[in-house]
Parts: sequence; structure tokens; C-alpha cells
Amino acid sequence: MADRNDSGTLAGLLAQGSNEFVARHVGPAGDDVTQMLATVGASSLDALVAETVPGSILLDPGNRPALSLGKAATEAEALAELQALADQNQVWRSYLGAGYHNTFTPEPIRRNVLENPGWYTAYTPYQAEISQGRLEALMVFQQMVIDLTGMEVANASLLDEATAAAEAMTMLRRANTANRAAGYFVEAGTHPQVIEVIRTRARWLDIPVTVGTLDALDPATVYGAHLQNPDTEGCVRDLSDDIARLQAAGVKVCVGTDLLASVLLKPAGAQGADVVIGSAQRFGIPLGFGGPHAAFMATRQKLIRSMPGRIIGTSVDAAGHTAYRMALQTREQHIRRDKATSNICTAQALLANMSAFYAIYHGPEGLRRIAQRTHGLARLLAAAVAKAGGHAAAGAASTAAGRQEASGPAGAAFPLPQHGVYFDTLTWRFADRAAADAVIARAQARQINLRRLDEQRVLVALDETVTLDDVADLVEVLTGIPQDGSAASGSTGTSNAKAASSATAGVTEASSTTTPRATGATLQALKDLAAGQAADSDVLAGLLRTDTVLTHEVFHRFHSETEFVRYLKRLENRDISLVHSMIPLGSCTMKLNAAAEMAPITWPAFAHIHPFAPASQTQGYAAMLAQLGGWLADITGFAGVSFQPNSGAQGEYAGLQAIHEYLLAQGQPQRKVCLIPASAHGTNPASAQLAGLKIVVVACDDRGNIDVADLDAKIEAHRDTLACLMVTYPSTHGVFEASIRDICKKVHAAGGQVYMDGANMNAQAGLTKPGEIGADVCHLNLHKTFCIPHGGGGPGMGPIAVAKHLVPYLPAAPSLTAAPAGAGCAPGTQAGSTRSQTGASGPTAEQGHTLAASSIKEGTQPGTVSAAAFGSALITPISWMYIRMMGSAGIRQATVMAILNANYIVHRLKGHYEVLYTGEHGRVAHECILDLRHFKAQYGVSAEDVAKRLMDYGFHAPTLSFPVPDTLMVEPTESENRAELDRFCDAMIAIRQEIADVAAGKWPADDNPLKNAPHTATEVAGEWNHPYSREQAAFPVPWLKGGKVWPTVKRIDNAAGDRNPVCTCPPLSDYQ
Repeated sequence: MADRNDSGTLAGLLAQGSNEFVARHVGPAGDDVTQMLATVGASSLDALVAETVPGSILLDPGNRPALSLGKAATEAEALAELQALADQNQVWRSYLGAGYHNTFTPEPIRRNVLENPGWYTAYTPYQAEISQGRLEALMVFQQMVIDLTGMEVANASLLDEATAAAEAMTMLRRANTANRAAGYFVEAGTHPQVIEVIRTRARWLDIPVTVGTLDALDPATVYGAHLQNPDTEGCVRDLSDDIARLQAAGVKVCVGTDLLASVLLKPAGAQGADVVIGSAQRFGIPLGFGGPHAAFMATRQKLIRSMPGRIIGTSVDAAGHTAYRMALQTREQHIRRDKATSNICTAQALLANMSAFYAIYHGPEGLRRIAQRTHGLARLLAAAVAKAGGHAAAGAASTAAGRQEASGPAGAAFPLPQHGVYFDTLTWRFADRAAADAVIARAQARQINLRRLDEQRVLVALDETVTLDDVADLVEVLTGIPQDGSAASGSTGTSNAKAASSATAGVTEASSTTTPRATGATLQALKDLAAGQAADSDVLAGLLRTDTVLTHEVFHRFHSETEFVRYLKRLENRDISLVHSMIPLGSCTMKLNAAAEMAPITWPAFAHIHPFAPASQTQGYAAMLAQLGGWLADITGFAGVSFQPNSGAQGEYAGLQAIHEYLLAQGQPQRKVCLIPASAHGTNPASAQLAGLKIVVVACDDRGNIDVADLDAKIEAHRDTLACLMVTYPSTHGVFEASIRDICKKVHAAGGQVYMDGANMNAQAGLTKPGEIGADVCHLNLHKTFCIPHGGGGPGMGPIAVAKHLVPYLPAAPSLTAAPAGAGCAPGTQAGSTRSQTGASGPTAEQGHTLAASSIKEGTQPGTVSAAAFGSALITPISWMYIRMMGSAGIRQATVMAILNANYIVHRLKGHYEVLYTGEHGRVAHECILDLRHFKAQYGVSAEDVAKRLMDYGFHAPTLSFPVPDTLMVEPTESENRAELDRFCDAMIAIRQEIADVAAGKWPADDNPLKNAPHTATEVAGEWNHPYSREQAAFPVPWLKGGKVWPTVKRIDNAAGDRNPVCTCPPLSDYQ
């Protein structure tokens, strides 16, 4: 509640504003709370909590503070504090590559999508009829990827490029049934972080991974291969012969590629690849210190049913019109549970949409100009450096499509690029370490990050933001000689040289020197070179694509900003999001995402940081994540936190890996049994499967609780092999189980660990703590409890919190030195095997929490689970802002109000709908399951009918048929006020009356408002032959006449779409 100024003093007035955000975030207030308590039959909020949360785990705020987060800050105070942290970051020009590039986010996309709650507060489009806008955008993303990769089908995004590569590895094993070889090959020229994640995923699935060169590969030893083109050093080649050779030996091939390069180059699909993966980050998505970014996967049509992630397809609605939907939903991993082949749930829908809009905004010609310009500047840089060294400008002199190194006269001061065929990334091998050190020193002096591959080699990766001035700087950095003949600034100086010689993490370290720029003579020399450089590339001769890409009219129609913005608005208006009404999805926590929380993600100091920038440039991120990690450790009662997992499912995987590693360290490798209650989240068994665990399901009793007798039996049967119990708490059945402490003790007594799914943390925060309940590890869905928006299906963020004994087993940070240095297009020397902790700065375990594993020897250090050290780091300021503006009291108040809102709905609907499960005192946690199972048998009305009918009332449906078939799971969140709760309850009660009218024979069982729902404006305005009125169809309650969100399609035929999956864009005329 807001503070009152009881003293009437200025001091009291000043103090009153500290809780201003809490009052805006929490919906119920004042008399509404009193009346809601009366409705639920509770004397006070504390009494309601005591009747809901078991006393054995309830923290008593009277004895000691439940949380130590401090007082709430105002929006202005929190933004000022966060700005001070952001100011500690240093935004250097980063040319580090590794799959990450600076880009321009077009302003219409930034303002109308990224910063627009109509887009970022929407949910995953399970209810397709009120999700047609973002489904179309995701379909465009798929079409873009299909065109640029030359493949036949693509999915609607994955978490990051490294995860996509790991998913491809397991997908190819499933698909390649004719090849029983156990191993998987990864080309050494693959981005280092991708190699690390592949190794991690392969380890627990017993897949031997070989990293090396194709020339040394025996195809008989592998079922699949991962190639990279362009590779991490920039080398471009035609892989057609290599792929054909591998496929002839029964090996299926995945190619990692670059979307912008694919605008110009012969696509991987045309070279024969079975699967193509990569990142769409450089299509308008900020670097963001590593994420969130939308990865992609494309494949052949025959493999569509093996693909991980979500695929958007078309079907028809009840009127026969084309409509979008999520195709093949039976592939959803939370539905497949222990049969899962992937744990992908939340992906990166919002970022995929932005990338698709980037392609629409620029169109094929615009993308081609960007690609030609980027490549042209790379050619110009190579030519200028070559000229300074006395060579002819580097062209297509290299043979075998770039497999051999370009070379110059012996002893040349400034060599040609190592790989003569490239797109935007150039690698130079200098004469010795001292020469390379001098280059790094000059780069530091100009606040430029270059990638140090080894003692002699330096890499430069260009992007669309690079200007001629930037190229001039790079010429002087690489040569040390401005075009006027004088020494370039930074070419001497012991401080810079010393700093460069100590840089071992693959990138430059910070410099305290000034920031000089290139001389006018250098810039003029570049202009002269550019004037004589042809727009068409001789470097890529024979490697350019000859087909026309992005031919669909959507990529040609909206190039004026007027039409483009109208297109975005038309799509937005087809969907229901939190800007329209409550989204009551159970176990999804669709709460307010405040504008003040969202504002920092577009600040350059957060948005423009490369994930492998040196720690000296990311001190603001380190400090912010240290604070956030400390707060999350306090809220959960744990000792350590890792932010690396970039989704809840990734958090599950990382937590299980920590348990795995701990048990191995204890000399108990036989412990591989994972007990999972039937009430657990569906991704739990999917993640356990990927972690190499054997899943044993534990039954639930009639009240929805874990069946303790069955648990005892399962523990006893697997006592010597038990690894862990995965438990969701409160359960997906919507109850706090009173026996949870005893359950944890039983598992520990048998030598196992307890993994608590933190998806329902919104019912725990401030009232109890997983660590004090008895859990050993818990993942936290920041996109649920801690206000990161769902974005229509991502981004997500799933950090894990662990007890002290598991802190050493948190995921290792990826580095740029993971792969053998020099391996790629041309053979090179092997680098050391020690992991670099680049990007893994942060507090230590001794401080109560940690951000990444630290100083653990190779061979025991846990594997990397995401491509970047801190996962989707760019969106973590959202959660920082939320906790800072809520404070200890606000966090607890939010949890209490979430419980009140859920119980209020239960009591408002009493007599109309039965609640399937309740706790010991008849209370639910923060969500409830409405039992509709008997409606179908008695009245012919299904839970799906009710869900679709709710759309006519302006609401997104609750969670349908999960975790119990033919039920609706409702979660209101604390952000909804009493008026909105009443509106939802009134709609549900009105629908119940419609069911009664069907039962009474008022309307036929096959022609009534429920069976025909949802109703479109076109239908209502057209010919009407139903036994109920148009008003009953479209305006069944009075408030709808003041503003209505019309579904744009009728109920979609899912079976028809699955029988003939079409996952490419239909012509726009289908919608006109």
C-alpha cells in the first residue's frame, strides 16, 4: 500500500513517495482489498497467507525480516542509480566478430515494436485466433530464413546460435537412422562458444565430439558434422564438394552461417546442407552483451517433424479462410515430457519479429546494399593495408576458394589477410608477437576492440555501422603508418605495449590513453582507393548467389515509413496483449511490465556492448548483475546465482548439470535417476532427458499433492542410483504441499538432490524460500516473477540459484579461445586447453553469490550452456529495476496480492465452476485449475469451446488442458485490480449461463455461441443464420460496446494444418 503522511510534515511527505511504484504495480488497494478479503472469507491478508502457505515453511516477518532488499526506490531514483551503473561501462568500437556484430535498429522498429507493450506483453501464440499479427511476423521470419539459407523450411527462432547448433546435433542423430556411428564432428573453424555448447550437450548424451579439420576426418566415425561458413576467422568457401563427400559416406551435415553474408553468397542449402543454423542478431538486434538474440534453424521438408522449436504454419478457419497457427503442436516438448527430444519452450519471438521487420524495412535491395557496403569496406581495408605493405591489393588471388592463405613477400611488414576469400572478417598473421602486440596497443589507444587469435594473429570483423573514418582508423592501427608517413598514434608507448602483451583473453584490455582518430591523409587515401574499387566483388568470384531472394511481396510492399508503420500497427491490432485485458494464463505469470523497467534496455551503455568485450569495459554490467544476483540469492535463500541460462528450460538444464557434476565429484557416477512428480512442469522431464538422466514419474494423490507413499516406494527402488527430485513448488496444480520439507529430507537421506522449478516463484517471494525449504537448486523465470516481458514467446531468462555446495558447478563462461587457434580454412597450431573466463567477472562465492563458475580446472569445470556468459544480459536491467522499485516490503506485498487475487477468483466463480485442487484449508496458491471435464459429457461443451468463447469477451484464454486435460488453469497476478478480476469473472459466469442455455435446449449443441466462437467482425456484419443474435455473439456483456478486440479469424482447424504443413508465407491476397 502507499505510505500515508500521518505526521503532516515535509519529511513525511518526502517519505511517502518511496512506494509510488509499488502502488502502481499492485492492482488491489484500499477498500477493494477489504471487500475481496470479505469475499474469500479471510479476516486479513496475514490470515489468508497463513491459511495458504504451510506454517512449516512460512517466514515470520515478526521475528526477522524475510528479505534484505532494502526500501523501495522511486522510478526516478532507480533510473538514476541504474544510469550510474551503466556509466561504468565503456562502449568501444568492437570488431570481435564470433557471430556478433553491431547493427542499426531502425527507429520505426525500436519505437513501434521493441518499446511497444502491444508487442512485448503478448504471450506465446497458443491461442492462434487472437495472435494472428505476431504469427504473421514469425512466418515472415521463417520465410526470410528459408530464402537466405536456400532451405525448404525454418523454425520460428531458437535461443542463440550455440544452442541451435547443439539442437542440430541431436536432431541429426534422430534423423540419421541409417548411420549408427556414435560420433559428431565439429569443424575447428566454428565459433568457439558454439563448440563449447555442443560439447556440453554432447557430454550428457554420450556423443563423442571431434573438433578438427575436414582433411583429417574419417567419415565412418561420425553420423553428423557441423561446418561453419564463413568460419570464425572469416574464411569463405564453397562447401558443395565437402558436403557431397560426407553425405556419400552417410553423414548428415549442419552448416553454421551468417544471414547478411547469405544475401550475397551461394546459400548453404544450395551447397547441399541438411540443416543450416545461425543468428539473426545482425538484422537489427542490439549486441546487448550477448542477448537476447533470435537464432534460426532451417532444414529440408522431410525433416520438419524432427525440428526442435516452434514452427509457424497455415491452416484454414471455420469459414475456410487461410489462418496462421503454431504447426505440429504435438511436437511441443512440455507435452511430450519424458519423450521429449528438446527442452525448447520459450524461444526468442520478439527478437525474431524484429529481425523479420528489419528485412521488410530494408527489402532485398536494401539488404543487398548493406551486404555489399560491408563487404566493400572489408575489401577496402584489405587493399589499404596491402598497399601500405607494398603489395597489390588483395583480390581473389587465393586458390581453392580460400582454403590457402594469401601471402606476400618474405618479411613484409604488413601481410595480406590470411584468408584471401572473405565477406566481412579479416585475419592477419604478423611477423611475431611484438608486431601483434603493437597492433593491439594502437587499437587500445583508439578504444577499439580487436580479436587476438594467438600470439601472431589478429582478427577484424566489420559490420553495417562501420564508416570510412572507422576504416581509416583500422588502417593506421594495423599498419602503424598513416598515409602521411608518420607513426600512427599509439604505435609506441610502454603502457599500451605492456597492456597488449598481457592480453590473453582474445580481446584488447582497457587503456587510459586519449582517443586519437585517423589523419586526413589516410582518409583521403581511402577515398581514392574506394573511387577505383568496383562495387562487384572480385574476392567472392564464383561464390556469389545467382538466384533472387526475398521475392514475397511482403518484402517489397512497405518501404515508405508511412506504410511500414501502418503495417506494424495492423499486425499489432490483430492480437490480444496486456494492453487490452488480463491474460489469466496459469503458470505463466503475465504481470505488468512497467515502462520504467523497460527504458534501460535501449541505453547504448547496455545495448552496444559485445559479449566478449573485456571486463574492464563491462564494470557497470558486473556491478548491476552483482546486485541483482545478491537480491535473487536473498529471495531464494541460496548461496550462488548464474545468469548464463537464457530461458527457463536452459535454467533447468544448467541446474541438472550442476547436480550431475556434484555427484560425479562425490564419486557417484551411477546416480542418474530423476524423480519427477506428475504435477511438474512439462519441460522438467524434457530437460532431464537432455541431461542424460533416467526419468521416473511419481504419482499425485486425489488432492493434487505428491503421493508420498509412491515417492517412498520410488526412492527405495532407486536408492543407490537416485540423482534428484525435480519438484515444482507450488505445484502446477496450484497448491502449496504441506509435506514439502519432509519430501526434501527423504530425497537427501537417499543421497539425492532436490531441484525446485522456480516457475511459480510468484507465490513464494517474501513468504518462503526454496533454499530454506530444503531445495538445492532452483531456476528463476525472470520473464515471470521478475517482470521481463514474454514478448509473444520470448525473450526469456532463466538464471539458476544454488546452495553453497553446488556453487563450484555453475556453468563455465564461454570464451574466444575455446577452439584450437589457427584451425579453420588452413591448418594451425593448437592452443592451450585452459578456459578463459572472459566476461565472467562478478562477485565471488564468499560474497554470498556468484555470477559464473570461477577458477575450476579444465576437466572438472561444468560445461557452457549458452553462447554468452550472462545469457540474455540486455534484459536483466528490467528485473533489477523491478526489485529495486519494489523493495523487500513490495516484493512480499506482490506475492500476497497474487494469492489474494487467485482466491478471489475461486470464490467469485464458486457455484459456477469447480476448482480441481485446493490446499489443506481450501485455499489455492497464486493460480487455480477450473474443472470443465464433465461439461463435454453432459452438455457437449469442451474446455476449448470455453477458451475460444472468452475471446469474444475480450480475454485471452487461461492455460488450456494443462496440466490436466479439459481444464482451464487461471493465474491472475498481483497487477490486476478488482475491477479487472470482476470483468473476467463476469465473463466466465456469463459463459457458464450460455452452457446452461445449451443444456436447456435454447440453442442446438452444434450451433451456439460456444461452438461457433470466436466470432469475427466480418461474420457478424454478414449474412446471419444462427439461432442466437448478432449481439449475443459479439457483445454478450455491456462493457464490450465501449471497446472490443475483434478476432480476425474464426476457429482454426489444427488437424488440417498438421496433415499438410505449409510453413512459408502465403500471398497477401489471401487476407484481402
